[in-house]
Amino acid sequence: MLIEELSIKGFKSFGNQIQTIKLNREEGELILIVGSNGNGKSVVLSTEIEIDIDIENFNECDLKCLLEVIENNTERRHVITLEKLKILQERISILDRHEVFVNTESGYKKVKAIGVTSPNSEKIKIQTKDFTLIGSPDHRVKYKDSWIRLKNIKTGDSVNTILGTQEVLIIDCIKEKEDLWDIEVEGNEYYSNGITSHNSSLIESFEYCLYGKVKSGK
Repeated sequence: MLIEELSIKGFKSFGNQIQTIKLNREEGELILIVGSNGNGKSVVLSTEIEIDIDIENFNECDLKCLLEVIENNTERRHVITLEKLKILQERISILDRHEVFVNTESGYKKVKAIGVTSPNSEKIKIQTKDFTLIGSPDHRVKYKDSWIRLKNIKTGDSVNTILGTQEVLIIDCIKEKEDLWDIEVEGNEYYSNGITSHNSSLIESFEYCLYGKVKSGK
């Protein structure tokens, strides 16, 4: 018997929220799909990422859907929102059936999953000279080799960006709540709106479920 999905509901902080983990039967790896684990690492759906995808391997149906979502851009690399990636995952399971890579500090890394990681969360917006990012209070961004939660950032602090280190000029707390999203990437980071963000992982979701906090994260 092959198990394709494992779901958890009604355990500790999850309440009626379901966390689902999908198993890859071909490669034998576990992939986090959805982790409704409170105010975790997560950003708004309008957040942009730069992806690399080889459309030569798409069948006609998948290619048609892809081009509709990315507005007929046939280039290998695209800047898209998490919302568009979510739509492609819902329509053609793009992350399960095709290889999608996202730009990071160490080159393009494979995107394994996308899902809600902070349901009904408040948000914090940080702004540098060139970039703006909105995420959950516990979303982590990078400064040099350290990770900082958005709720702990002060004006004048610096963060890593695709253009190098930049000073945080403006910080806003946004009380309006919404579901926030994240992706799981090989490694532990990716550029989100040009700022280096930490990504969600399978082991961290298990730890949050079991202990009520992440023990392995930096």
